[in-house]
Amino acid sequence: MTLLNIHLQECLARLREEAGVDPLSRDFIFHRRYVKDRHAPYPDDSGRTWLSVLLREALTPEVRSNLYPSRFDLGHPSGDTAQSAILSELIQHLNAPSQPTRKRRGDANRFSKRDLNTTLKGLQQVTGRTMASTQSERPLINLKVIHLLYQLTRNRLSRLFQLIAPPEQVKEASRTSPPTLEFKDTWPDPRNANATLLIADLIAYLSVEIDDTRLAQIQAATPPLPELLLSLEKRDALLGRHLRNQSHGDPHREARAYHAMTAFIDTYTPTAQVAQNRLDDALYTYLRTLRFRHYVGGFERVMTLAAIKGSITPIGPEMSALCDKLGRHRGCSIELHQPILSINAFPHFVTQWAPELFALIEGATGLGRPRNVDRLLKQSTKLLNLYTYFHLGETDLGAEWLSVWDSVAALCTIRHLQATKTPYRPYWYGQKSQGINLLRHLNVHRSIESLYQDDHVPHGANQILYLRFNTMHAAIVGLQEIHEARMAFRLARLKQVARILRLQDVDLISEALKWFDLHCLEQAWMMR
Repeated sequence: MTLLNIHLQECLARLREEAGVDPLSRDFIFHRRYVKDRHAPYPDDSGRTWLSVLLREALTPEVRSNLYPSRFDLGHPSGDTAQSAILSELIQHLNAPSQPTRKRRGDANRFSKRDLNTTLKGLQQVTGRTMASTQSERPLINLKVIHLLYQLTRNRLSRLFQLIAPPEQVKEASRTSPPTLEFKDTWPDPRNANATLLIADLIAYLSVEIDDTRLAQIQAATPPLPELLLSLEKRDALLGRHLRNQSHGDPHREARAYHAMTAFIDTYTPTAQVAQNRLDDALYTYLRTLRFRHYVGGFERVMTLAAIKGSITPIGPEMSALCDKLGRHRGCSIELHQPILSINAFPHFVTQWAPELFALIEGATGLGRPRNVDRLLKQSTKLLNLYTYFHLGETDLGAEWLSVWDSVAALCTIRHLQATKTPYRPYWYGQKSQGINLLRHLNVHRSIESLYQDDHVPHGANQILYLRFNTMHAAIVGLQEIHEARMAFRLARLKQVARILRLQDVDLISEALKWFDLHCLEQAWMMR
């Protein structure tokens, strides 16, 4: 026994004591009662769950035989990927006395292909692969995947395929999950734990027969959403530098360059290829990309909602005049973009300079002083806190992260939202409406610290508020045109990457992403 195995055994003993069940039992691995326990972070690597460690590192032949007794179980110890079978054999297996497929009262209630229709149609919907024939020979791995999905639809969620449906294909009248920024595939998710944990289970179960090298390739090409977005932002920034350098400081010329790049991206067509990988590999890859595809569809929707209705008048000189006045008061020079305020100091700043600030708000938005100034102040404070937390990654309420420009943009954003309603209904699969009032998420009765909780501000609401703030930030200094051009470019890139991720084969995905980036870079260099 290696030191690693000894350490794993010690961790397993602690988990057994905490969960009250053997971590290598069928109950712990499959029963919904222990789903949160198995998706808790592994003590030595918080980036991995207990379930992923158990399925990759703890399956001795004896444990594997206990967890996967049937040749139709994904994970069965035979491990021969060349084996084949026919669908009728799986149906025969499900009719065996040991299988709790249904209560039997004679032949009329025997299991048949009809009972697999939901699974077979669902698989075709998400992978494009047809498996309807009961007598056609097919890889055994395909039938193992069908068996796994059938078990999950029977024991966990009958509408599993509505939950994991391709978000791009959803119609308004469908009960299927529409593109939503609230979609998650990892725990914790306080708002929609059952759906999220089911997806996390399915992803883990599908990985069990994918070899380590292939699994690492898939995970590298389909990283978690934050990592993938950061990678795309870096590549977008590289392209943006080329466009900016070739515009020679002219924002109108730069905006035209961004629009031209966006048009190129919108019409770009990757080489059409059909995935030929194994079904478990394809479905695992599909599920690894699903959150990003939901993000892109949801982001497109909130971008539309975040657009400012009506015109905003630039007030750059007026804000600079306030900076001069503030500088004389403090005895130092203050620039418009210079961080001089903390979240804690913002309310006092607004109170102290109220006449000047409300004049700036009216100059930019045409809206006068609101009747409830306290609500405007508290909601603006929380908006600025969202900005410092999500944009800068800072939570110190006493640190000076805010400029006069930031402060005025926040006040203008909230004042404009108060006067021009922006209805938004966050969506979580299987849950009732949470209401449509956007500003209700900046609850004035909750503490600023509560903004850090995952269940406080829905991601979609946060994005609308943040995008509206950024648009206002640009508009009040006359840069709305270039800001909106950059956002359209960013959305076009996101949508094209989402299209590529539909390929479901990591080899095809990696190749297509490489060529897409090369073509974008070449196009950016050609801009004049």
